[in-house]
Amino acid sequence: MLKEADATPDDGERGELAGARRWLSDLLEDGAVSVRNIRESAKSEGFAWRTVERAKKDVEAHALKAPVTGEWRWALPGGNANTANPPTPPNMADMADLEPRQHRQIGGLVPMTGEEKRALRGWLAAIEETDTETIERVVSQCEGDAKAREYYMGQVKDYGKA
Repeated sequence: MLKEADATPDDGERGELAGARRWLSDLLEDGAVSVRNIRESAKSEGFAWRTVERAKKDVEAHALKAPVTGEWRWALPGGNANTANPPTPPNMADMADLEPRQHRQIGGLVPMTGEEKRALRGWLAAIEETDTETIERVVSQCEGDAKAREYYMGQVKDYGKA
């Protein structure tokens, strides 16, 4: 009997699910959104997480993992998995020409040139990383850690050759 009650939601539950479907479709229409942000937004909108998960299934949204951070995101089918308007990266072929340079630590930080920062941000955009916190964390890590910078700038250079 309890299963029957669960299987046939009352009008209030149907209305909540319909509202969650509309809300989720609107939220994802411009591109993928991190699950963390979806949870926060759902809570502030008053939707139960289980209702949001049902809405996800109904609107046929899919989960995907961000390439750099490993963060889970949801996106609508056929839409851009990362953003509707991704930043335009600089010419990736130009990035392959970046010459490695000797890094000298000054006050605990490894200075980066503006060109290196643009190239790094361009590579992040090219691999469809759009989360601003992640982007700034990667840039900051490269400024303060020579090994991290060598790794990421190597990725930039390799991507430019592809």
